[in-house]
Amino acid sequence: MKKYLFIILVLLVIPTVVKASENIEVKYYKTVIDKINNISYIKEITQEEYDNVNGISLFSTNHETEYKRIIIKNNDNKINLTVEWKKNPAVRSFDVIALRGVGVTFDYDSINGSQSYSLNNNVSKIYYYNNSDNVKLFSNGFGVSMNLVNGASNYSLSLNINYFKDVNNGTVYGTYQHSQRDISLSQSQRYTISANGYGGVLDFDSSVEDYFDGMGGVSINV
Repeated sequence: MKKYLFIILVLLVIPTVVKASENIEVKYYKTVIDKINNISYIKEITQEEYDNVNGISLFSTNHETEYKRIIIKNNDNKINLTVEWKKNPAVRSFDVIALRGVGVTFDYDSINGSQSYSLNNNVSKIYYYNNSDNVKLFSNGFGVSMNLVNGASNYSLSLNINYFKDVNNGTVYGTYQHSQRDISLSQSQRYTISANGYGGVLDFDSSVEDYFDGMGGVSINV
């Protein structure tokens, strides 16, 4: 009887040991650009609408429509923020991907950003670390300016960073802002990290604020 009892206890304990700690939030956004009136608007859409987009028919003579997916994940005190383009953007310049933390301290030495793209039938990556000129650090978060590679396709931009919890219930906010005109690195870095900014993260200077699409953000409890 003792042997059977021991086996039952082991079977009950094992599942609790291997349980994963990852959680995730995903949002989908659509941007419509009216080239005649020189205006644009962006809105959140459903996964179904995003999945049903015909990539061949997104562009017309007078309007351009862009679709992006933004994903934030938390796994064992590591945040991953990823942005995937459904269709190649019309403008390829310095975009900004960023994170803001509340109740957490980011380990800036662990910053690992990347831009993945396809060009000439090859998939390549550009990496960004904490000592890069493209990275801007603040006490409550950071941003990375990534210059989308001209002539490429299948863009996927990503940020990874470790963090330490300052309180029991913290929150990390993420956003991605696409520049709708050709700008310089220095222009893309005219921002602070603030809850009042785009996506609850990026608060751009008024001199460049209108250059970006103003896409919303994602957040995750940690």
